[in-house]
Amino acid sequence: MRTLFLAILAIVPWLATATANAADADWPETEAAARKEGTVTIYHDFSPSGVGQIIDVFHKTYPEIAVREVRLPSGNFYPRFATEYVAGRSEADLCSMAYDDRALEWQREGWFAAWTPPEASHLPRGAAINGSLWEIQRSREMIIYNTTRVKPADAPKDWPDLFDSKWKGHIGMNPPWRSVGPQSTIAFIQKNFGIADMAAKMQEQQVRFFNGSVGVVQAVIRGDVSVAILTDLPLNMVLADGPPLAAVYPKSGVPSAPFLMFVPEHAPHQAAGKVFANWLLTEAGQQAIQDLSGAPCLRIGLAEPKCVPANADLNLVDIRTLLTPEIQKTIVEHWQSVFGVK
Repeated sequence: MRTLFLAILAIVPWLATATANAADADWPETEAAARKEGTVTIYHDFSPSGVGQIIDVFHKTYPEIAVREVRLPSGNFYPRFATEYVAGRSEADLCSMAYDDRALEWQREGWFAAWTPPEASHLPRGAAINGSLWEIQRSREMIIYNTTRVKPADAPKDWPDLFDSKWKGHIGMNPPWRSVGPQSTIAFIQKNFGIADMAAKMQEQQVRFFNGSVGVVQAVIRGDVSVAILTDLPLNMVLADGPPLAAVYPKSGVPSAPFLMFVPEHAPHQAAGKVFANWLLTEAGQQAIQDLSGAPCLRIGLAEPKCVPANADLNLVDIRTLLTPEIQKTIVEHWQSVFGVK
């Protein structure tokens, strides 16, 4: 039995290498099919201001493939894609969006093409989820403050500091009934600091809601609020312009969510979808995404963003350990009730 076990251990790496080599051997055929298709439609939630630069870089390698992009915030992406896919009229050849448990449900139902992008070998362990869903980047939840209104010594250092009465009327955030990011922060704070009802505490603090991460950043820069909870995707590019902003990544924990991509099983142009997906994992693709959003991408060896810390420098807490569909539902419904949102 021991001899058999050792033999199996010796075979496993060979099988993995053989499978990867087979995938690489088939890749020129996939590229040829994609060029013949000549078009790809991507559903995504990249920043609306700069997705063109990603497409421009893609066209340096694949000028023959026209790209049609449909930007959908995560709250809109999931219901739209599901409705279209079930009805057999989805135009998506590639999808890239923020994490949600519904992606795992769709994967179990066989909605995603099972394949291995050749460039996936440059991703860290765990970036591949069951062979058809891939992590390409991570967002991180943190605190920002206006440096003209708040001195560094007075700024929040950890999540509970936001409940100090001095911030009453001066806190901003993205509505948790619209975004998974603030939901993960709420779940983390309530779990780790014994706070039973963060909604009630934030209502007492007269929190103000702004639409999306960009809306939150703009509100802090304008001075509408002094501090805010933020998903840091837009932060690196903003900080590079030198605004009166500073970031705090609490040492107690930084909720972190993966951005995922998949090629639908019944994509109209599946080869082109695979080519674009694989390109997003190349050094050029990952750098383009990182340059657009600012948060670190996952490719091993990629240069780190200049204005925000690397993932390795933070105490990241995976959103999948914080949120279940039941917890998400409870947070959304409770916050809507507390703040009178229908």
